[in-house]
Amino acid sequence: MTIHRDRRNGTLWLYRFQAILFMTAAVVSGALMRGISASPAASEVRDGTSKEEIIQKYETFFPYLTERQRRLETKPAELAMISDRTEWKQARRSPAKDFKRLRGDMEALANDLPNEPKLKRQQKHHALSLKFNGLQGIHALLSPNIQRRLSKFPRKGDLPALAGGMLQDLLNDVDPSTYTKPWADIDKFDKRSFGLQRIIFKTVYYLFRHGEITREQYVDFFRNKNNMELAAINMIASFKLEYSSHSFYPKYPRSQYILSNDYSSHLWPLFPLLKENERRKFIYDSERSVIIYHNSYTQSIEKELVDSFFNNNKFFNALEQHHIKNFTSNIKKNGDLRNQESDWIARQKDLDKMINLDKNEDPDQNKKLIQEHLDKIVKCFDESRNLKGENEGKLMTSFLLSNFIKENYGDNILQGDHEASKSFNDRFLLVSSTFQFLEKISYIQEFIDHSSDLLQTSKIKDTRKRYHDLKLLKSYVRILFQENNNFKNTYLNLDSLNRVYVQQWESMDKKLHLMVSISSIKNRIKPVDLKVTKTS
Repeated sequence: MTIHRDRRNGTLWLYRFQAILFMTAAVVSGALMRGISASPAASEVRDGTSKEEIIQKYETFFPYLTERQRRLETKPAELAMISDRTEWKQARRSPAKDFKRLRGDMEALANDLPNEPKLKRQQKHHALSLKFNGLQGIHALLSPNIQRRLSKFPRKGDLPALAGGMLQDLLNDVDPSTYTKPWADIDKFDKRSFGLQRIIFKTVYYLFRHGEITREQYVDFFRNKNNMELAAINMIASFKLEYSSHSFYPKYPRSQYILSNDYSSHLWPLFPLLKENERRKFIYDSERSVIIYHNSYTQSIEKELVDSFFNNNKFFNALEQHHIKNFTSNIKKNGDLRNQESDWIARQKDLDKMINLDKNEDPDQNKKLIQEHLDKIVKCFDESRNLKGENEGKLMTSFLLSNFIKENYGDNILQGDHEASKSFNDRFLLVSSTFQFLEKISYIQEFIDHSSDLLQTSKIKDTRKRYHDLKLLKSYVRILFQENNNFKNTYLNLDSLNRVYVQQWESMDKKLHLMVSISSIKNRIKPVDLKVTKTS
């Protein structure tokens, strides 16, 4: 059972205790899982407003939240289109403001001393201070004042390239042990090392965004050495270290949830410039990082199980070779080799460069390896039917792996190399829906938490409008939970639902905490003339 971090909120615990009593009685009577019959009709009017009107108003009055929720279903290569839109460009700062903000981030990191013995802390602080000074020197070179002076001299275009080389040297020197201990507790790592790497990646992004380096230089930086893998790992690790203690953070995050967050927007322009296999590799590294850096996944599964998927990238390489083989056979089958030959040659060269093919290996070795791992995935799903606490992480892990295969290599691998049963597909749909549902709730909770913080620091203007906006938001949250419940009952019957439905306590916690948070803010800003009426 997930126990919410906010233990001090007595109202929340009262609501939760009441909900537990209700669920216990409902399960005994069978009423809870019967579904739609116990729920309001889909288009039922609440306070004179239909479900369709509430959703339309929500999308109108909360465009930012609507946009973030849509990004959850946006492919990585399409995220860059968001940053190309007019409203996104208008929100961009000048180069001077961008780099000034990064310098502020550096100062904050430099002063964030870890809780360690004094001598060790001083040694780490000194080593990191040298790196921060080096990065500040690079930013000084890129300042408008220095650039204007250097523009009078020939070869002015060499400065960003020089900065890129210095950034690469600095990146190579940032705590490599961070990535050589994949099963270590990430919370024990020095947060500043991840923060420094993130600032380096953002510096390269700003250089590209403001036209200081070409797109070729931008992509080449990430293709150099293992920078792309470091970027994927840093995206997951730094996000977790920054936000995992917040109430909105999901118990089981997906890489897509983190990638689609504004926090990761400095990586969005990279994806359209990458080749297909490079994009797949980035997502693969992201999924690996999500699994091995979150205890909610790893606490209930054997390290050997995950190692078998991620050890030396063997499984990924097998999938890539299988993909190329199918691509080639489809071209020949369709008789379209002349039109696609150049694309095929490019893919084959990319694959040969990325994978050291053993010419003497068994030609069916890749197929056997894929089959072996697919069997493990299905077995994890089957073993997780009786949903005890220790099985949930196993189910979530097997879902992430199978979802990666489906989204990047198509259903034909799962269906062709392993006959997926209807129950497997039903469970997959349910888990996928639950992930997206909880992520939408997390975004709303993050928005509410931010609104609550604003109340602490400033006075909210136009409280009447804000009050009615919160009423609308509360109605929308009710719709989300109603639709999630309806979805469960559409795809699964009572027996399978009892065995399969995951994160039900997480769902209850999120709903109760979110509703209490919204009501708390509503009561604090409620206009005086409305306080005589009942709060909805």
